[in-house]
Amino acid sequence: MGYFIMKKIALITDGWKRYVTYAWVEGYRRFASVLRQNCPVGSICMRYGGDEFVCVVPDLDIRKLHQLEQNIQHALAELSSASHFSFPIEASIGSVIADDPVFSLNDYINLADQKMYQTKKAHKAARGATP
Repeated sequence: MGYFIMKKIALITDGWKRYVTYAWVEGYRRFASVLRQNCPVGSICMRYGGDEFVCVVPDLDIRKLHQLEQNIQHALAELSSASHFSFPIEASIGSVIADDPVFSLNDYINLADQKMYQTKKAHKAARGATP
């Protein structure tokens, strides 16, 4: 079983309250659509709070997990380039393979969350932003 957490990153200015609300709602809708289209049947994907999503995907090994991450990133890049938004639709993904019954679902989510923040920090550093 694989767990991963994704955090949608969107840069939006505060001055356009109505547009921002529409953009967030539409962005989430499109983001969720990418998850539905790319996660295998039997997966459970949900908004985890704020702009984070958790997906529980059964029967994944490390190779399939990395392929799923790449597929989602590719789909988001295509969505972002085709969208009318003035900001990118991107995700930082943290993933783990749940193969030890000693750990709880919450433990695995926390591990995936830590990896996601490491990935996010690396993306910011690559863009020259401060973490």
